[in-house]
Amino acid sequence: MSQRRHSAGMPQILPQHTRRKDGESDELGYTQRCAGLGYVTTGSTGSVGSAVANELLKAGLKVRAIVRNLEKGGYLSDVFGKRYSPDVFEIVHAENLADSGVLKEAMIGCAGVVHMATDTSLGTSPEQVITPTVDLARAILEAAAKTPTVRRVVFTSSAATLPRLHEPVHISPSSWASDDVVRMAWSSLPGPPNQDAPSSSSSTTEDSTTTTMKSLLIYAASKIEAERACWAFMNDEGSPRHFVLNTVVPMTCLGAFVHPRLVSSMNGMLLGTWRGDREASTIMRVIGAQCHVDLEDLGLLHLAALVLDDVRGERIVAMGGGVWF
Repeated sequence: MSQRRHSAGMPQILPQHTRRKDGESDELGYTQRCAGLGYVTTGSTGSVGSAVANELLKAGLKVRAIVRNLEKGGYLSDVFGKRYSPDVFEIVHAENLADSGVLKEAMIGCAGVVHMATDTSLGTSPEQVITPTVDLARAILEAAAKTPTVRRVVFTSSAATLPRLHEPVHISPSSWASDDVVRMAWSSLPGPPNQDAPSSSSSTTEDSTTTTMKSLLIYAASKIEAERACWAFMNDEGSPRHFVLNTVVPMTCLGAFVHPRLVSSMNGMLLGTWRGDREASTIMRVIGAQCHVDLEDLGLLHLAALVLDDVRGERIVAMGGGVWF
């Protein structure tokens, strides 16, 4: 079952060389804009997803966001309605994002899809994290393949799919994390601590770090296997390919949030650490050295992957300056 807010149909996309709401000229001339067609997003209620949706709207595109949480979707509707116009952003409610019926309905009359939703629960069960993440990515592509108007699909990957930066390494679009990451993610989690042993703050910290490392491995494996599944789908000779797939592979994503109730990902980890959240600080410590990318820049990269004619079949690695947690 889907629940819509705002208009039932997608409003007409603004023509090229339009004016932004703040009066700033838009001279980018995106050739992928299609009159009467909009763009579907998943994961728009997170820090990354809301930033990406904001850049799409800023460029004059119309966005239809599939959300699981209507309350969070309402925050976006309020912000974007005031910032742009009430008729440029639409919500589709889906309790299960992988529901083929919901995806099919949401994609009707749309020119592109940006799939950003992913499992960030940091769970310790690979079956409950990796498998659904891969299945959802495939479901998005299968729905797009059945929607003739769709010309672009953008998958938001993660730096977790790349080699670690703890030593000098050359990173390129063809770089992938070691196969050991997936293998270790599917291995057994170390057993619970000995309940009869005397407790200590050091052993508690070690247990917490071990669990966090396992959770991060599972998250990394989910992104690796999901992105590879996307490319495998496109390389399958039996799959319809009337659309182009691009992936965006961001490092640590930091920056201004769209709404104070929609702070997640690394923005959320930083905020949690500042507030004294031990779990957040443990995660930051385990992650260690990273390169970062500003959320606004990341949104622009997604926009380019979605609409620029000469960006086709690309794996776009997004990274800026180094940070250490």
